[in-house]
Amino acid sequence: MNELDLINSPAMQEALQKAVLAERLRITGLLAMDQRQFGKEIRAAIEKGWSLEATSVEILRVISDRGITLDAIERDGQAAVYAPAPDGAPSKPAPRAGEAIFRARAKIVAALKGATS
Repeated sequence: MNELDLINSPAMQEALQKAVLAERLRITGLLAMDQRQFGKEIRAAIEKGWSLEATSVEILRVISDRGITLDAIERDGQAAVYAPAPDGAPSKPAPRAGEAIFRARAKIVAALKGATS
């Protein structure tokens, strides 16, 4: 089998499609991260082919270098003001913005892992 036949083979085409899908999912996951705060790190991750996990570790390192802590984020955050439920039933306060972000990111990572398995 010559090189051209190998490239055009169904098995190679399937492998290429899987590779393209995995790369799209990787970049989608990276772009879902906060680009305003970590744009430089995310651009480097895309260019260098870092995984989501490696990028997350790099962002954690940058956060540590910047002196950002969860305690500081908690102190800076403000609890959401909420209105009582219309029927008078007690209502829960809205979750803090950070919690929603971490839940959304966890869903993205889980979806990406499931798509590439």
